[in-house]
Amino acid sequence: MKAELTTLNDVTIYQLSATNYTGEVEVDGSTKTYTVSQLSIMINKDDSSAAIYYTFNYGKIPFPVEVSFAGSKKCNDDDDDIIETDATSAATYVAGTFTGDCKTVVYTATIDETQEFTITMQEDSTFTLITPAITYAQMGTTIPSFTVSGMKAEQTTLNDVTIYQLSATDYAGEVIVNEETKSYTVSQLSIAISKADSTAAINYTFKYGKIPFDVVVSFAGKKN
Repeated sequence: MKAELTTLNDVTIYQLSATNYTGEVEVDGSTKTYTVSQLSIMINKDDSSAAIYYTFNYGKIPFPVEVSFAGSKKCNDDDDDIIETDATSAATYVAGTFTGDCKTVVYTATIDETQEFTITMQEDSTFTLITPAITYAQMGTTIPSFTVSGMKAEQTTLNDVTIYQLSATDYAGEVIVNEETKSYTVSQLSIAISKADSTAAINYTFKYGKIPFDVVVSFAGKKN
């Protein structure tokens, strides 16, 4: 869903919606299907009150279930936390595809090329980085694209520039390459995105598969 800023009865709200969304959940070892036929979310920008309405079908229940909710956002005492966790606002600047210059150091080899990195926002309001594939000609291998998930965007100031900052440490994952499972571990990841001009700096170090040394990547680019 995308959040759209609009006005309703002279009140500024964020509005989200979905139609005919289908998903599955596991219940006691059995897969259950659900379909949300209508979903409407309205959130007041001034006081964070919310109205949520949806209709859905679940499993073998032969009739639709209707849900309506009215409530307010629960916030921490520290106002800074509101800025750090406002994922909808952050997504405007953070989510998207960034193109620019990428430098990859693999042992003694340095690879300079133009690459694309993509950042997406997930349903739990965290962000996922999708890295590009990297061809390492000296070993005749390609390190495939992989993801780093579960990151939160924090708004901060660096040298009088407002940026969104994301990071991850010791993130482990797996990718399937030619029907074989390959493991990767990202030991350091830092992402900084300028709120003013959508430029991004991405730096990370990782190990992949049986490659015995760290791979170091630095990227500077701009949102497409």
